Amino acid sequence: MIREENLHKLYALVSQNETLNYKTLYSCGFKAMDIIELVLKKYLRVKGFDSFEFENPSKLYEYSFSLLAKGRIQEAKNGFKTCLKIDANFYPAALQLFIKSLETSEYDWALSYFRIMTKNKNLSLDEKNFFLYLLSFLANLSQEEKDCLKELHTGDILIADKENNEINEVRKLSFYQKFTSAKRKLNELFPIGGDYPAEIKALKILLNKNIKLQKENYALLSEMACKEDYHSIIVFISRLKEKQASNSYLNIILYLAKTMENILKNGLIPDVKVKKTKSFKRAVYGNNFALAYKIKRNKEGHSNHDAVYFLLSKLIMLTNKNKTNIPFDDSLKIPELVIAAEENGIVILPQMAKERRRAITLDLQSYPNISVFLIGLSGAERLVIKAGGADEKKTNVSELVKLSKETYSLGNYEECLMVNMELLKHCRFNLETYAKLGICYYKLGNYALAIDYLTIPTEIAKAQNLSSAYDYSNLINHLKCLLENPDNIKGGRK
Repeated sequence: MIREENLHKLYALVSQNETLNYKTLYSCGFKAMDIIELVLKKYLRVKGFDSFEFENPSKLYEYSFSLLAKGRIQEAKNGFKTCLKIDANFYPAALQLFIKSLETSEYDWALSYFRIMTKNKNLSLDEKNFFLYLLSFLANLSQEEKDCLKELHTGDILIADKENNEINEVRKLSFYQKFTSAKRKLNELFPIGGDYPAEIKALKILLNKNIKLQKENYALLSEMACKEDYHSIIVFISRLKEKQASNSYLNIILYLAKTMENILKNGLIPDVKVKKTKSFKRAVYGNNFALAYKIKRNKEGHSNHDAVYFLLSKLIMLTNKNKTNIPFDDSLKIPELVIAAEENGIVILPQMAKERRRAITLDLQSYPNISVFLIGLSGAERLVIKAGGADEKKTNVSELVKLSKETYSLGNYEECLMVNMELLKHCRFNLETYAKLGICYYKLGNYALAIDYLTIPTEIAKAQNLSSAYDYSNLINHLKCLLENPDNIKGGRK
């Protein structure tokens, strides 16, 4: 009778590629009759005198799989790799190695194991197409695989059986690169922590990896847009297109970047082809950038990290500027001022004539979430543009004030910042709120916004002869010096 513990010792030896002979087999606890039984039961094959070869990948796989549950990952992987040495097309081992390679972001290894999986009948053609499509964003495909994907259509990744409509929905969402929605749908079908096939686990990992990569790509595009590096945007998206990684969102960014680059190079303003529409895409491709911006903002709210917003705001400014024959002055900056206020909470304008301030104030009345007020001494007033208004829901201001004090005293400046931004909607002239926001921005390293927010209580306090506790003139001057001499800032300019 062969003992299980001795078999485990044998599996461990095989996983480590140890030579199998009588000596090593005896070290596992086997006796001569046990070795004969191992040969008869096709665990071992006799290679020659005092030489044996392990030939049962299924048993080795079961042992290696049990190691996964014990957290002995590397030993399990060694066992799976040995399974493939015994049988080069052993699907279960290739699948487990595929999953482990995805988890560790070793995508080219994952692709090599996937290729082994495709040689097995366990994967249907639609599954092969689907997994290859998701891998294409992460791994370096062969030319043959790339050519295959070029001809790929939605129907090629769907299961023919109507009972799999929900899984097909996941695949459709993935095919249109709506990975977050696909992941949400998949988790509804196979809840986290539940018992589901290894192929579903692999799919969940692939979706997570693609979501992460997509977010990184979008963040990079936003950074390029913010820096007005339109050529780099065009090159970057063109490269993504080569990997079939383009989607409607990226196509819109590409169109806006090309339009911007064309205006800057040739000075030609595109004609507005669409005057009215509720469709964001139609507004964009119809060159009605102001309308596109409005539709997107009403639907999604404003984002500080969205390349589309950056590009639309620049196009609005550029097209407005070039469509006039008068000098580019503040009257034409209203959309940009509103965008800046929405991004930063406030914008402080430089000193200007009273008539000029009145004109800007009138222009801003068409923006329901924008308010204006004056700061500074008489004759040196400056206009402040503030975004946001109180929500219709009842808000407990006293609770917000209490939370502001608590988060500030604990040094939790990020949370304190959010709390005071909410307070600002309800207490427009509360000097303490502006002061807290200024200090928070200072502590978080955003010196430019710290100066703006500290300027408001400082100038209001001076104009109204209030407590000197709100006079941050020294700190403001210090921060201005730091911004003018970025080498003095630890880690570079903030």
